[in-house]
Amino acid sequence: MNPPEGSEPGYSHAEWVSLGVSLVILGLLVGLVVFVWLSPVDRPARFEVTQGRTRVEGHSYYVDFTIENKGDQTGERVKVEGFITVAGRREEASTTFDFVPGRSGEQGVLIFEHEPVGLVIRVVSYQLP
Repeated sequence: MNPPEGSEPGYSHAEWVSLGVSLVILGLLVGLVVFVWLSPVDRPARFEVTQGRTRVEGHSYYVDFTIENKGDQTGERVKVEGFITVAGRREEASTTFDFVPGRSGEQGVLIFEHEPVGLVIRVVSYQLP
């Protein structure tokens, strides 16, 4: 079928707009793939622990905390311990997370018999996946 008389062969305005939008999307996808490919993802697990609120229930002190993995690699069997010193005696509490993925966080609770004044919370160990 021939185009009607008086119309010029070529692309319509809508086709040019569609081509432009398609090229922009394709460019963004290629840019994202290159960015991910060039980004370093081998940084080892690095943990930060932040103490939260403390609540008293019965004769125990419950201390909330958040652990964040600032690295890219996952840490498995991440052991967190907290300790206080009461009358020259060290009271400890600990918990273990099955895994803490890279660039993520988890929450936990440590339980003490005495008021956790001077509490130190730290990551003691973890395993490589």
